Amino acid sequence: MQYLQQEILAFTTSNIVESTLPWSGSTLTAGTFIVGQRYTIVSVGTTDFTLIGAASNTIGVVFVATGIGTGTGTAIVTYNVGDYALFGYFIYKSVSAHTNKSPDANTGVYWVKWSISNKQAMLDLSANSKSYVNGGNLVVTFPQNRMIALAIGNYEAETILIEILALDGTTVMWSYTTPNSTFDGVYDWWTWMYAPYGYSIDRAIKINLGVTNGTTVRVTFNKLASATRSACGYLIGGTPVDMGCTLHGVNYGFHSYALKQTDDFGTLSIIKRAVQDKVDFNTILPSSQLMTSKRNIKAVYNDIIAFIIDERDNSPFENMITLGTIESSSVVLNDGEFITMSWNIVEAL
Repeated sequence: MQYLQQEILAFTTSNIVESTLPWSGSTLTAGTFIVGQRYTIVSVGTTDFTLIGAASNTIGVVFVATGIGTGTGTAIVTYNVGDYALFGYFIYKSVSAHTNKSPDANTGVYWVKWSISNKQAMLDLSANSKSYVNGGNLVVTFPQNRMIALAIGNYEAETILIEILALDGTTVMWSYTTPNSTFDGVYDWWTWMYAPYGYSIDRAIKINLGVTNGTTVRVTFNKLASATRSACGYLIGGTPVDMGCTLHGVNYGFHSYALKQTDDFGTLSIIKRAVQDKVDFNTILPSSQLMTSKRNIKAVYNDIIAFIIDERDNSPFENMITLGTIESSSVVLNDGEFITMSWNIVEAL
């Protein structure tokens, strides 16, 4: 069994389409207006704003641009309640009408943090959402650095192509295409004919990279012919660390953080706060690895990590991925040659 620490710090390029426009606090000149964006006229100049959505050529008039405009007139983006803006890796929602109020300096006053952006969703290890591409395959590239394995989860694609590129960014040093998973889980003729898998395929896989000295990793999620897009929930790259062979399978449970209260009349009320999944299991590994394992645990104790069960003995839990943090770990048996480690993981997904 192995865990994988996140080593992808930033994307090099991707064709992930951001559905939300970036926040703008600058005064823009005609010719740079974005169709569909709301503006307030700052100066008229030689621009006829009535041709691009304004009711009149008057300073202070608010309009929604129907064209990019021409001339020397200027305008600034105006946000109403409920408007969205992309700032950094997060999408913010406006809670008060304003202009030129940046989300980072005005959170809780003019903005609230609404959700992660598409690009951040690809690297958010607790992402329940997915990053979509409008009309095509999802392609992501990033520096390989030291990573030798990928964990990919909550994705929808027919196949995934992984390529390692040389320094020139075009020469393919190594490539691998995952097997077709369209009908994965279909076990009989009746199911095959009448109830095949659709294109919404939520999976989690681990892929070992065949080359360790590449410059860039390019991952392409190839959509099914019947689908309009491919998608991915999380993508993790790193170096696996052995945690030993799993004993007695893996137990799943959950812990409720709800509060139960009874008033003076005996009425029971429950305040639901959260329910957290937990994963418990034991592993066995050589006693000589105890100190190394202890250092590894301390290094990732508070981090969100991917646990990838990659057994060598045909375990039924092979390639299962669990994302979460180590809540506790301890030695439950030590006979001098082998030790048994107990693990408790609080899942983030």
